Amino acid sequence: MQNMSQIRELIMQGNGDILGLYLKIPFFIREQLDGTISRTSWERVSEGCERQDKDSLELAAKVYQSLLDRADEYIQENSQEPNTKNSAMMKLEKYRMQNEFQNDAARFASEMAVCLKKENELIFTYSEAGSTTIENTSNTKDITNQNNDMELEAIEEVTKAADAYLYQAKKCIEEFDRCREIGLSFLGSYAQDAHMDEGLDEHNQEQWNGYAELQNQEMACEQLKKQLQIDKQNALAALNRAYELSLHYVDTLVNEMKAWRVALAKSSVRVGPVANYTLLINRSKRFGQCINTIFTWCLKDGNLQVIREREQTQSPDLNFSFEVGRLERDFRAILTRLLQIFETVAPKGDISIENKGKRDSPNYCTKKTQSFSTTIRVLAGECFSNFQILNTEVELVAERDLAQGSTGEVTSRNCSSCLKVETTTKSSVPEITFNIEVKNFYRVEQNNVYKQFFRLRYKVTVSINDNEYCLETLSLPFTFNTGANQILEHKGARLWYCASVQDLYSSLDQCPDPLPVDDVIKILDDRVTHLDTNSRRLTEQEKEFLKGRLPVASDGTVTMQGFLKDKMRALRTDEPLSFSFYTWFYSVIHSIEQLLLKAWQDGIIYGFCSDKNARDILMNPRIPEGTVLLRPSVSEIKRTSSADATAALVMEVKLKKDDAQLFDDHNLQYGVHSIPLLYKHIEQNTLYGAIKGIQFNNKSESAAKFLYMFGKGKKLKILKEYSKKQERKLLTEYNILIQKFQKFNIIPTTPGAPDAVVVSDEEDDNEKEPPTRKRRYRKSTSSTQRQSTLLTSAPTGMDESSGGASTLPAFSMLSSGVSSGEINQELTLQMQLQSSPAVNVQSQRYI
Repeated sequence: MQNMSQIRELIMQGNGDILGLYLKIPFFIREQLDGTISRTSWERVSEGCERQDKDSLELAAKVYQSLLDRADEYIQENSQEPNTKNSAMMKLEKYRMQNEFQNDAARFASEMAVCLKKENELIFTYSEAGSTTIENTSNTKDITNQNNDMELEAIEEVTKAADAYLYQAKKCIEEFDRCREIGLSFLGSYAQDAHMDEGLDEHNQEQWNGYAELQNQEMACEQLKKQLQIDKQNALAALNRAYELSLHYVDTLVNEMKAWRVALAKSSVRVGPVANYTLLINRSKRFGQCINTIFTWCLKDGNLQVIREREQTQSPDLNFSFEVGRLERDFRAILTRLLQIFETVAPKGDISIENKGKRDSPNYCTKKTQSFSTTIRVLAGECFSNFQILNTEVELVAERDLAQGSTGEVTSRNCSSCLKVETTTKSSVPEITFNIEVKNFYRVEQNNVYKQFFRLRYKVTVSINDNEYCLETLSLPFTFNTGANQILEHKGARLWYCASVQDLYSSLDQCPDPLPVDDVIKILDDRVTHLDTNSRRLTEQEKEFLKGRLPVASDGTVTMQGFLKDKMRALRTDEPLSFSFYTWFYSVIHSIEQLLLKAWQDGIIYGFCSDKNARDILMNPRIPEGTVLLRPSVSEIKRTSSADATAALVMEVKLKKDDAQLFDDHNLQYGVHSIPLLYKHIEQNTLYGAIKGIQFNNKSESAAKFLYMFGKGKKLKILKEYSKKQERKLLTEYNILIQKFQKFNIIPTTPGAPDAVVVSDEEDDNEKEPPTRKRRYRKSTSSTQRQSTLLTSAPTGMDESSGGASTLPAFSMLSSGVSSGEINQELTLQMQLQSSPAVNVQSQRYI
């Protein structure tokens, strides 16, 4: 009855696929007599009737009659109820069914089998709201704490308050000096008349007026002194509060910088989110501006400096001078912690070099180098108007030396630097770019070269307010690639190192080896999770499968050697394959990133699993025939020594066996076939075209009909949504081709003219045709033969989990939707262009 509830839901939704399903089999009979109908295997009865099997024909007549008898019982049971609507409906539907089939039990069995099969397919593709189990995660992370803005705002407010108090104190000093000068002028003019009586003449009255003004100025000076003292105390209190807040906030910025560096290391190997440090930069600017404001007060003509000079010359306030000096030293210490250098552009993870000569020879040196660039930035340096970069240095250091306590630079045999550095400094932003080339580098061990990590050590000397600050930091670790087949080993080594160490700057330990298998699985899970800004995590089933593929030791650990270099074992035979675990994992991830990312995120590709797991899923009786499960191949890998390594997909498809007997159970009637989908084939035909073009046993229709994805089914046409990008790319290439044809004025052949395409190029009208040169090499296959081979050949190679060599030859590949007429026209045009004497060399290059 669960199936019927979902069918009713589909009917309520107005599902178009179900509208014509019950034209011959009445829905009321199908629903009310579901118990009787479900007890019969209608598909087997129908197949037997098609073969004219006597037992099947008798069984069809028997079950047809039993269904009619059950309908009569239903009518009798419901006729005695007050509401006889169900009884009347059953009579009507029974009459309609008898009129439709005219007692043809075999045809009834066939229609019932078709109806139930389509029901099962509709229920399989029916998805309820929230039925997906894919766990997606956002991979853009802000490393800063939003609550820290309140603390920064408090520092800004206190700094403004201190600035206001200092400005008011400066104004008090200026006003005090003005009043004092006025008082001194009166005092000099009328000092001899200070004891005159009131009964004096008019001249003496002016003296008394001046004396009164002198008294007023003295009172004003006393008030200004008191106000100045209050303003100084308020300014000191605000400065002390600003220092307390700044001391805590600079720790916050330092911790956020450490968190950003950790995030940078994780994101450099794609196991962590892309750290958004914009807010960190903005906060450091705002905080740096507060510190710059405080130091501006201490400069010449600054408010604080004016007050200090006034105190020293006239009325020394030792307590104020001492407090100001202490605060200046404390804020300089905060500035020292604030000024840091950090990488905005890290070195390449693996740098390719090539050495010449014997390793023990004094002439052993670097023959081929690969230049690279890196950029560092001084945090909050742009906040200080008198900021200057005095000196910059870059040194090459070995990770092993740092772990052993040695800080020496890696040099050449003659003790000179291995780096040729060109430095560029921006004027608007305190940012320094280094263009680096490796020269005369010889420190490379022959074995385990992927374990030798190196760093760049940056040293920068800057000046602020005539005070010098020496800054130093390290780059992210990188390796030197000295061989053509080492690229994936080096990529895997950096993944292992950067993903397993939490802090690559403070704890300078050597790369951990071995690692617990759970830690390795976490690295793989993080790598899969961060394929894109919004990607899915590995399921527990996938993690268990990957554990089975890893070379786990008896103590539950995985060595770096086993992860990167030891050959991975086959699924069934346990024979060593030609590549390591990481090479296989990288190939799968690279294929997904380049071609199948959206399909992976949406669960179109089921994920990492074995052929046995795929068979167990598809052999569920509720999953219909023609259902496809997509998983990464374990053995079909191309370009295993290149960064362009790719892995094929395996299409596990459930099909009915040709030799299935009439009354076999489900597991004997159906089987699961494994078919490899090569990366190149998917790239050329899209995922939908690659799957849709596979036929089984020379049937005219495609073998695949449905797609299994995380507990639910979808019709195969859903894959068309993942072909739009490829179609747009092909359309763009077609438009470019048309533009090139128009550019060179390709004129079609006219009647009576030679069978050639005339190509004209105005720039080359006066040039003579180049002489014909003999072909030095063996003649290659013609374009017609190559195109014919492409259209008729099937993909070769079997995934090791195919379950037998006889499975794949039963399949054939369809063409990618291009008609033979279009192909012939294109080939004719190509052959005409190649054979035409009117086509010059320059034109052929573009056509």
